[in-house]
Amino acid sequence: MRDSPKAPSHMSSIRDEMISIALLTLSILIFLSLISYHPFDHAFFAAAHPPIPHHNLIGLSGRWTAEILFQAFGLSAFLIPLLLLYLAYDWATLRHRSPLQTLAGGLLILTAPAVLASLIHPLLTLTFRWDNRPITVLFHSGGLVGFFVTPVFTRFLGAIGTFLLFTGALFAGIVLFTAWPLLRKTLPFLRKILTLP
Repeated sequence: MRDSPKAPSHMSSIRDEMISIALLTLSILIFLSLISYHPFDHAFFAAAHPPIPHHNLIGLSGRWTAEILFQAFGLSAFLIPLLLLYLAYDWATLRHRSPLQTLAGGLLILTAPAVLASLIHPLLTLTFRWDNRPITVLFHSGGLVGFFVTPVFTRFLGAIGTFLLFTGALFAGIVLFTAWPLLRKTLPFLRKILTLP
């Protein structure tokens, strides 16, 4: 009878560990999908005759995942495994935060770099190998998010204003997602540096 009050806490700890393991696994799967992405893999509704061997390490689901994430966020897609890894660490150390705060921070961390990438260098030239031949493709560095959001803000704020706004949004996203007081931690350090003789 004395042990009964500890049971919910123990079950909660087990649940948190399981969630942490699931997030860690998902992070690794998405990372492998992204780094083994090949634009000539046939995703979705395309069919090739004879069948073309896929390049993605995670197979069909990896092809779909990489295609969707790169199309949506461009190079910012590489931040998704890092965000999931951080969430896995949070669940493992029982540091739970508001889901709404975490979601808002995560969206800012993904959106801001996509816009900044579109602003600085919208099109990248990437070279892939196909049938032992190098093939060059154009890749939108900010994905659809950068493609649609950047012109809206540059129209009203210009390039410099948009850059400053989304740089601030990136730092705000980091603070929201990690609940780490960025300014409170860095300002004393900067003050010490500036007051050095």
